[in-house]
Amino acid sequence: SFNLSYSVMGPKSLFGVSNYFLPIYGEHSDKAEAVIYALDSGGGNVDEQVTQEQINWLVTSYHINLNVYGPVPSILTFHIPPPEFEELFNKVECTGYLNNTILPLASKGLYETILSLPNVYLVTTGHYHENDYCCPTKNKLLCQGRHSGYGGYSTIARGSRIIQLEKDKLQTWIRMENKDVLDHLVLKYD
Repeated sequence: SFNLSYSVMGPKSLFGVSNYFLPIYGEHSDKAEAVIYALDSGGGNVDEQVTQEQINWLVTSYHINLNVYGPVPSILTFHIPPPEFEELFNKVECTGYLNNTILPLASKGLYETILSLPNVYLVTTGHYHENDYCCPTKNKLLCQGRHSGYGGYSTIARGSRIIQLEKDKLQTWIRMENKDVLDHLVLKYD
């Protein structure tokens, strides 16, 4: 346990360990105003995949939270992007860079599921250190982070994807280590 860390171990019946959701509460409210969903897509010494059971859990959790909290803005995050992200990059106008080709992630149905969840406005992934693009589709932003740390591969300048949730919109951008801001995007909720 780490001070101010809100990640939790997910259901033991699912692949991986970090499948969970985190309600975000307002400053003076006991009602959730947003929800962050996390899926474990593996990596390192763990198989790189998102299973059908994880997708089913995501959909079920989303609908339970929709009944409990109402239609609050949501974010989905996982480590390895599905190949449809790169396909989208090559079809629509995106910001940022695609410098590493995305290898197939075993995740049949994940992309379609993402598109079917209307209050998930941002999906953010990592894994490919030299990718930091954001692509719009169906009132969503599908984004990759950027190489933020000093470990792993890559010689590009370090930066991190910043996400700011507000009542009527979300904003995201890359904040570089030298404090420059790249690719600032604003997405208004439906």
